[in-house]
Amino acid sequence: MAEGGIRINKAEQARPKVTIITVTYNVALFFEDFLKNVLPYRSPDVELIILDGNSTDGTRDILQQYNNQIDYWRSEPDQGIYDAMNHATQYARGQWLYFIGADDRLLPGFNKALTYLTKSNTVYYGKVIFRGEVFDKQFKRYDFAKINICHQSIFYPASVFTHYQYNTAYKVFADHYLNMCCFTDKRYLWQFIDELMAVFDPRGYSSTTKDLAFEQDYHHNLRRQLGWWIYLRYRFRRMKHRGKKRVQ
Repeated sequence: MAEGGIRINKAEQARPKVTIITVTYNVALFFEDFLKNVLPYRSPDVELIILDGNSTDGTRDILQQYNNQIDYWRSEPDQGIYDAMNHATQYARGQWLYFIGADDRLLPGFNKALTYLTKSNTVYYGKVIFRGEVFDKQFKRYDFAKINICHQSIFYPASVFTHYQYNTAYKVFADHYLNMCCFTDKRYLWQFIDELMAVFDPRGYSSTTKDLAFEQDYHHNLRRQLGWWIYLRYRFRRMKHRGKKRVQ
């Protein structure tokens, strides 16, 4: 295990508004470009935490190089992306937690979005660029039966992770399941922010890996988290769509 960052040798400062969390594994090829993009967004209101999965390609060397610009970093073996994210939440001091991949990029709207973060029981989400287009959908309960909100557009209240963790059985879509749980949790409100916050790179792990456990549990999770009415509506729409395909 190795660790570093500003926090190691500095007295603890006032609690920041947001913790940016990035988990990495063998990303040396583009990691420095990521840091050059995200570090300008650090401020007294925004801290940066990076958890690395014991990379062997030079990623740790880059962490050492930027040691005095990262609030906290740690490199040790993990059980995958969501396991690392769960551990990262333990080191976060922000009132809200924001997750971004090392292949994604922040946009100026990220800083503008910070001014909206005022209610500690509210999950805030904004707009991202996905596959060259702006994804700006405002979600209702039924939408989670079809699609997910991009991780890179969400600010979670830190308290979310005292009640929940990412389900590590889901290798790709644990964030989708977490969002289902949070959206229907009466302790939390959801608010859309009309700001373009990030560019989501769809070429990463999630685009090349199947999540068989999530697929297997999907119908059960719809019933349990979103309710029978949403589940039946989803099944009816799917059957109707398949019927149209057969006619064609």
